[in-house]
Amino acid sequence: MMVENIVKHGKFLPEFYSERGYSPKVRFDELTIGRLYNVYGICVYKNALEYLISPSYYYSLPSWYPATLFKVIDSRLPTEWYFSEYLQSYRYMIHAIWGYKELVLDETHHNNLLEREEYALTIFATAKQKIDEEMGFPECRPSKET
Repeated sequence: MMVENIVKHGKFLPEFYSERGYSPKVRFDELTIGRLYNVYGICVYKNALEYLISPSYYYSLPSWYPATLFKVIDSRLPTEWYFSEYLQSYRYMIHAIWGYKELVLDETHHNNLLEREEYALTIFATAKQKIDEEMGFPECRPSKET
């Protein structure tokens, strides 16, 4: 799945994002408006959709971003993606998650990724490379529309 960044300031987020810890003053300066990004995971966090993005193609730490910062350019999903729902336990306040195998099936990977554990980042880098190759997105690039 590929998305285009259309907003990078919290003042443009819907009001309910304040309940998720995003203030109107938050800035997402690591993102570039008009740039295309591959999505490496999708989750419903506190009833809001978020995308797992790596802001730089060459190297950056993956982070979850509100989906409202982006518009979908290509809605295809990788063939090796998994899905899980957490309607009873609300693991880490996540209600549902889609993504590469370890992100969805390993209960420790999501948290280890957020904590920047080296092993989790290595798993992410491998998954990222596979997704980029399969989806035909060799790098994130400026949108043709901008």
